[in-house]
Amino acid sequence: MIRHLFKVIWNRRRANALVLVELTLSFLVLCLVFTFAGDALVKWRMPLGFEYRDVWCLRLSARDEPLLGGKPPEDEGPWHAFQGIRTALRGLGEVEATTPLFWNYPFGGSMAGPRTYLGGRAVHVRMSDVLPEAMQVLRFRLVAGRWLEPGDASLNWIPIVVTRSYARALFGDENPLGRRVRALRKDGAPDGRPRDPERRVVGVIEDYRAQGEVYEASPAEFASVRRDEFTSLDGQYLVRLRPNVPAAFEKELVEAVRAAAPGFNVNAQPLTQMRGDSLRQVLVPLLVAGILAAFMLLMVGLGLAGVLWQSVTRRTRELGLRRALGATTVQVRWQVIGELLALATVAVGIGAALYLQVPMLALVPSIPVTAYVLALTAAVLVLYAFALLCGLYPGWMATRVRPAEALQHE
Repeated sequence: MIRHLFKVIWNRRRANALVLVELTLSFLVLCLVFTFAGDALVKWRMPLGFEYRDVWCLRLSARDEPLLGGKPPEDEGPWHAFQGIRTALRGLGEVEATTPLFWNYPFGGSMAGPRTYLGGRAVHVRMSDVLPEAMQVLRFRLVAGRWLEPGDASLNWIPIVVTRSYARALFGDENPLGRRVRALRKDGAPDGRPRDPERRVVGVIEDYRAQGEVYEASPAEFASVRRDEFTSLDGQYLVRLRPNVPAAFEKELVEAVRAAAPGFNVNAQPLTQMRGDSLRQVLVPLLVAGILAAFMLLMVGLGLAGVLWQSVTRRTRELGLRRALGATTVQVRWQVIGELLALATVAVGIGAALYLQVPMLALVPSIPVTAYVLALTAAVLVLYAFALLCGLYPGWMATRVRPAEALQHE
């Protein structure tokens, strides 16, 4: 029976060409939408690498007037002003810990750091200078070694903590602790740019997915902020509050920082709100694409139903003759639906051959293979269900053909 269905659609290839093109395009659109949805789903299930609840982001930006109402002594400067901010925050009972994080802060969308090559692919490494209290603020998951300590900033080399995937990309299965980290060329060799002092790995944490759950984990490393490199208060500071602190505490928090740094504008925002904004930037376009794909399928479905209905009316003698020869209404109905499913199978074959070129050629390396598998499976199931739904009414129309109508034409 299956062989007969494919033979029928081949004999009527001119009439079926438009239907085949519509099904193939619909399948590719489904693959595209499900790829991004599957990519988001796969990444959502991965660990985030830090805890964002009860953490607030403070943004300090300088006003036109001089820092802190006047030029501070040369031995104090921004570092001394920052210590004043820390003291003010510690005076608030609701504050547990704080740290500066000027770049690559959670859900901020920033990407600061040098470029290197990992596995022949150019990537940016998120480099962040923090205080040892950053572990209390973001509660990273330590995998090996230790976290940063207060005395690290005074060493003649830079102790760094790297993420798990970054350590694996650099050193494979070898122990990364104590190893030196340098930027790499495309061939895997050090790029030759001297760094003084050198950076050595002292700890490994879980991947730090700073942009959120629906983004891939970028290579990242953390080092202790050094006093001589702390040249300005402008930037972001993360503050962890005790659980169940009401939102009204924002006013007290901002006023305490403004009192310690009167020459700066201060804004506060919880990471939960920043996470929501980050998710909307990804999920809203994906939702719009899904709605557009659904409307496209609706238009294609109406067209297919019309084409099949017209085909049934033109095949009155064929279908009526089958009924006269003893075919049941179920057999006639499934002949019409089966032809459409056979066309869908051809469309799936053509579309899959085109779609699979994307992961095979690694055109979008940031999307994992699992997302492509999920997208292809979902697109196949939806297309077959769609074809079955479009063939129900024309199949029912075919069962209404009476044998006498066919015999009248003989």
